[in-house]
Amino acid sequence: MTDIYPSILFIGKPLYLEDLEDVDAQLMKSMKWILENNAVESLGETFTYQVETLDGRVMVPLKPGGENIDLTNENKREFVRLLCQRKLTEEIKDQIKAFKKGFHLLIPEKALELMGPGDLEYLIAGEQVFDIVEWREYMVYEGGLNETDELVTWFWEILSIFSNEELSQYLYFVTGTCCG
Repeated sequence: MTDIYPSILFIGKPLYLEDLEDVDAQLMKSMKWILENNAVESLGETFTYQVETLDGRVMVPLKPGGENIDLTNENKREFVRLLCQRKLTEEIKDQIKAFKKGFHLLIPEKALELMGPGDLEYLIAGEQVFDIVEWREYMVYEGGLNETDELVTWFWEILSIFSNEELSQYLYFVTGTCCG
């Protein structure tokens, strides 16, 4: 993982480039490309990015004078760090502040110091348990298939021996999301 901004977002853990995937998967891929390639000068980018407002698209500098700073191989890590910082914290800082205020009414901030993001997710959402019977009940078959076809029977037999973790991975593979 690429550490992009060691700030306190919610539980005092650093942010990573991969965290951007939940906000904007295409932007994360673009930032990875910038970090992994040496031809960034050919992009003609500066230390700015576009924001959609009620008045249309507005160019915002990532740092003072950003519109006059060209993206180069030497400064590309700073560019990615600043852009991710902007997207993951500054653009939503008011919402984060309000959420944290309400959340800490229930769970004191001190109680979160030893937790990782996975611990917090478990605390909020609990353990995700996948129910094959429910999946099967709501399955919609297409392409002339039905529940009694041999291929469909094999499919459900295979899924029935998957562990909960394997079902989670399968669901992610099929839908692109991690939870049901």
